[in-house]
Amino acid sequence: MAFTEQEKEATLKLYDELGSVGQVINKLSYPSRQNMYTWIKNRDIEKKRKKYDCSDEPDHRRHPSLDSKLEILHRYFEIGEDIKSLSEETGYSRNSIYHWRKLYLAGGAGALMSKKNHLPRGKLEVKSDSEMDNDTSELAARIKENINSQLITLIDISNGYANFERF
Repeated sequence: MAFTEQEKEATLKLYDELGSVGQVINKLSYPSRQNMYTWIKNRDIEKKRKKYDCSDEPDHRRHPSLDSKLEILHRYFEIGEDIKSLSEETGYSRNSIYHWRKLYLAGGAGALMSKKNHLPRGKLEVKSDSEMDNDTSELAARIKENINSQLITLIDISNGYANFERF
């Protein structure tokens, strides 16, 4: 026989008042002893379970950053923290941590980076040809300016060495 949640709650409340499974069954004429013990055992399980957010956003825990992966790997494989407690603390499974280690050993930190296209993207701005030409000429002028300043710096450094060697 299936019992409703209200019947279970009322039965457990009466059990809390009376403190005896037998007295509850005698008073209500239901449930069986096995049902009562099961309800008592399982009544706090739902409260203990974590409710995970199932959203698919870039900052969600399902998309850990490279830094957080490296930190977890460092804590377990270099510092030597317990994998079970580390897994429970961070919310990532032990299999995920071992998988990250395998990826890291095979391809370094680059292999741990997310390859999914879940990152937010802005709208693509399309510029006209004249705007592109202006941007290109500005960029070319900046590059020439940087090259000239670097050359001047190198000349100053080489003159400094020449003056230094005279002493």
